[in-house]
Amino acid sequence: MKSLLTILLAFCTFTLFSQARLGKTKREILSEFSELAPETGYDSNRNSYIDVETTRAYVRYFIDPSSGLCNLTMILPKSQAALNYYVELYNSRYVIISPTKWRMYTVEGSIAEVELLSQNESSCFVWQ
Repeated sequence: MKSLLTILLAFCTFTLFSQARLGKTKREILSEFSELAPETGYDSNRNSYIDVETTRAYVRYFIDPSSGLCNLTMILPKSQAALNYYVELYNSRYVIISPTKWRMYTVEGSIAEVELLSQNESSCFVWQ
């Protein structure tokens, strides 16, 4: 029973933390989403990013220039239904801090903060 619980926790942690790809390299993210034709670019501060379009959202992964790892992810739901999907998912899997903030803990000791930001009828989730 203890082994099964350990395996389940490890799988859930990997699955949840990998949703935002925090800690992944640019190469790993590009490889993972190669079938979705990811696009790369630089923001106004010359920070590298990767854009991916999924069925529910547009996702941007920001790459830290010093470490080369993803340190921030923005998820922009395509519809109200997609926004509700993510809120329900986060409410069921993460620690609810407020109606628009969640916290995720991993068994390795990592912590990810998730916040829903809204402006002008547009909403996005920011992972960091």
